[in-house]
Amino acid sequence: MTTLHLQEDVGISWKDLSVWSNRKVADGLFKQQKVQRTRLLNSVSGYARAGSLTVIMGASGAGKTTLLSTVSGRSSANERRGEILLNGRPVEPELMLRISGFMPQTDLTVENLTVLEHLQFMGCLRMDVRVSENQRNRIINNLILDFGLRKCMHSQLRFLSGGERRKVSLAVQLLTDPPVLFCDEPTTGLDSFNALSMVSCLSSLAKNGKTVVCTIHQPTSGVFETFDEVILMVAGGRVAFQGAINDALDHFRTLGMVCPKAYNTAEFLISQLSIREDTRTKKEVYQICDLFDTSESYKIFQKKFNEVNTVYNDTQIVHEIDKQFLRFNTWQGADTSTQFRLLAWRHGLNIARNVNRIFISVCTFLFTGFVIAASYRGVIFDQNGVQNLQGFFNNVITETIFCQSYRSLYTFQAEIPVLLRETKDKVYSVGPFYLSRIIYVVLLCSVETFIFSFTIFWITGFSGGTLSFPQFVAPIAVSGLAATAYGCAMSSNFETVSSASLLMVPLDFISYTFSGMFLQLSSVPFYLRWLKYVSRFYYGVEAFSILQWTSVDEIPCPQNPDIMCLLTADKVLEKYGYRTGDIELDFLGLILMFIVLNTIGYLGIRNRSKQQASY
Repeated sequence: MTTLHLQEDVGISWKDLSVWSNRKVADGLFKQQKVQRTRLLNSVSGYARAGSLTVIMGASGAGKTTLLSTVSGRSSANERRGEILLNGRPVEPELMLRISGFMPQTDLTVENLTVLEHLQFMGCLRMDVRVSENQRNRIINNLILDFGLRKCMHSQLRFLSGGERRKVSLAVQLLTDPPVLFCDEPTTGLDSFNALSMVSCLSSLAKNGKTVVCTIHQPTSGVFETFDEVILMVAGGRVAFQGAINDALDHFRTLGMVCPKAYNTAEFLISQLSIREDTRTKKEVYQICDLFDTSESYKIFQKKFNEVNTVYNDTQIVHEIDKQFLRFNTWQGADTSTQFRLLAWRHGLNIARNVNRIFISVCTFLFTGFVIAASYRGVIFDQNGVQNLQGFFNNVITETIFCQSYRSLYTFQAEIPVLLRETKDKVYSVGPFYLSRIIYVVLLCSVETFIFSFTIFWITGFSGGTLSFPQFVAPIAVSGLAATAYGCAMSSNFETVSSASLLMVPLDFISYTFSGMFLQLSSVPFYLRWLKYVSRFYYGVEAFSILQWTSVDEIPCPQNPDIMCLLTADKVLEKYGYRTGDIELDFLGLILMFIVLNTIGYLGIRNRSKQQASY
């Protein structure tokens, strides 16, 4: 009876794989945007067998990472042609994502978590929900012991060495015990000892039956000899050789390229395939690729390629292979509420361990408020104080809106790379992530505006009889919430703060102009009057003004008859283009802005997570 070990018959291959990417470039006198189509992979075929460690090598721009991300189902390329096969059968990207782990070149994590907390977070979201808590903890503890992370398991990720960080990254990928493992530049940033240790670890995993494929730029001789098979690529996404490590030099020797003694083998191979004006032209390098297709080495490659793609006729073996992937096909991930709870927990820890930065932000906010309040201390509600008080209300709302907008912009922007990486790996969905962040944004904004408002209220000396504190804080708090939504929307839809600022500055200027402080709104042409209804400043200042002036019964007139006298609150409000009956509209407008702008922010992140490459 034929037997089948769990990992030994999992082989992946790719046939005639071509990948194109589109990017926008500025061209012409007026810098018109044109789409430039670039071919990243050119009819690439290859394989990776279980039980062997396969490395993809080549000069920068050869398409190593593109090939790795495409085969692993994690590519965001605009167009792809060719086949990706698992045991000779086409595999869907969704299944490839589940059965494989992907160790990226750059670690993107919330660095304020400890090693144990990070592994527990990833374990709860990456592992099947049917795995018990005891089983999950046992798997995590075993990985910590296997990778020698016990002494740093309670250390925050930001304090780890490069080697320790790479081990944690690899441990995360092994939480689900995937039969296939992809590693992009696993030795990046490591010294020669740690690089050899990392590759030896990958070799051990391969010898235990996993299919391990990785890219590497220029390894040392010791590291290179640890690999079993090598794929050599050249610029333009073509393959110059694939085969056993020991056969690579023999193949190039038949082409008249002899590696000098005591010379780094990997360095020699890459140098022969590099396109440089002083050594080899593009035509000469491509000729090496063509010669491989007609060589004896290619016949060996084709034989192994066919072996990996053999369709087993033995019914029992086919059944066992399907049974092996049953746990991935029936995998049940964490539900939305669990994702939200875990994301909120992680973000809460991140905030708690960044309390110094938050404290500085709050102190800066309060200092500005103190200066504003001190400038208007002792202002009374008379004819001379009308302009001063309106300036005071405008400054309070303006400071709140600008502070909350740009704080949200910078805070949210820093977390988006982590989001794109983890949603691409199907760790969680965009919705729970965005909601968990908005909850904390709202809480932090509410606390800040309360302290800010109380400080100003106390310094300026307003009393409950003239302007009660709830009336004072309400428009400030709601304006702040609308401002956070505005910052989140901009952060979500732009890749960088600088690009978001290019749009925010003119929008803020228009919105600020139509706040009513600098422009008599009733005199604005009818075709521009609608702009005040999209102004956060207008809603906030009007609500503040209404709540203040409607509590004043009478405004005494000055002795000087040349000074215009505004006897009632309605007259004061009318002077600035406000109306007493619009108080509900103001709060409704700010609340709608909070909802609409957060919806735009969510849709922006969801769109980026689908289209933007994260590897």
